[in-house]
Amino acid sequence: MRDPHRTRDYFLQRIEVETKSIARREEKLIQGSSRNPDTVVGGITNSHIEIAKCLFCLGEPIERLYDPVYEAITVASKHDFADILGSEYPTLLDMSSLAILLDLDQSWFDKLATIVDRESKKDRLIENLLSYKLDDRAVDAETSLFLPSEKYLNALTLSQTDKQQAAQQVRSYLEEDWLDSLRWLTADEKVPHESKVGYFGYWDYVSAAITKLCNLDDSSYRDSPYYPADLMPR
Repeated sequence: MRDPHRTRDYFLQRIEVETKSIARREEKLIQGSSRNPDTVVGGITNSHIEIAKCLFCLGEPIERLYDPVYEAITVASKHDFADILGSEYPTLLDMSSLAILLDLDQSWFDKLATIVDRESKKDRLIENLLSYKLDDRAVDAETSLFLPSEKYLNALTLSQTDKQQAAQQVRSYLEEDWLDSLRWLTADEKVPHESKVGYFGYWDYVSAAITKLCNLDDSSYRDSPYYPADLMPR
């Protein structure tokens, strides 16, 4: 187990729940019975990514994360009516980050690009993540459509001139901001693993993806309980 907060049975049960949810939603798409197929595709995509997160929490070999990430990217790119950027932005962030951490080949980043390019709006953080394998996607990192964290963007900008300061931004976010950013998941302000809302670990995949993308030295935050170090080479 990589996650110390929940049991093995908990994560296995979550995987079963998400797998059944995928099957139900896929059936709706086949039957054309949903009034909002965009939401259905977003839900399927999210469930695949949450399965990948559960596998990581369980301590499974990293190789087991590939299939659910492949499935998430495939379903999101296949249905060109789905606005994943707008409706499932946190999922898209994790999906893009895991694509970097698993070092998927360019074809998968091309599929991620098709998901993003359906919309006229651009998100600076997503665009920079896609630049890991798509050189033409690198953009000015000073602003972002959804502003998930100013420190993420600071790290991207600073990495061009001062990698030490960029790494300090990542460390500061992990130590000071990451846990608070998850509290929106629970109406009672409990930490997520104590709430009734589905819990998929505290790992910040985006921070790790930025670290890898920008070739930062993670020695000052590698031992953070929120940093998925097993996905990062030493």
